[in-house]
Amino acid sequence: MTAADYVPAVEAPDGGEFDPDAWLAVLLCQYTRDEHLAALALLNHFTQDPDLAAAFERDLLRTVPPELARALKAALRGDTGAARGKPRVLLGRPVILRAIRLVSHLNPRDDPALTAAAQRTGRPTRSFAPLTCAKMLAHAVALGLGAHSRRADDEPLMGGLPESLAMEMICSGTPGVSSLTGR
Repeated sequence: MTAADYVPAVEAPDGGEFDPDAWLAVLLCQYTRDEHLAALALLNHFTQDPDLAAAFERDLLRTVPPELARALKAALRGDTGAARGKPRVLLGRPVILRAIRLVSHLNPRDDPALTAAAQRTGRPTRSFAPLTCAKMLAHAVALGLGAHSRRADDEPLMGGLPESLAMEMICSGTPGVSSLTGR
């Protein structure tokens, strides 16, 4: 699931534009690097156990504001514009690992570019619980996967994917990618 699957229904219900960069900045500015990393590490742990992942999903949908819960449920069913016809998964290890990599290189609260991007929304920074923020942060990072998966003209392919993306998926232990290496 990406932020585009549900955030526009919550953040721009009046038809306003959804600004993914500003949304990412709003999320990054909510907590310190260490707080983000701790929450993302816990989400990564949840992805390793289907029962924990299901419990997290149930708890999240029960505790977030009703409009966000409705938008998330619609995205999970594949009922939203971005997810139309394709049910989504709430937690995905590759995007959580990508979010960990992003956060580990930032000091979110002290980055003037992030603060400026967050202010572009014209709204006060929303306050989310750490795990909710971490989940949304991973979904915001997932929006960038498409851009990162674009093949440079000279980048070799591995299993039909750009080599850099295929290697990242293999290193993160994404299920089903062992066929890329022939093992």
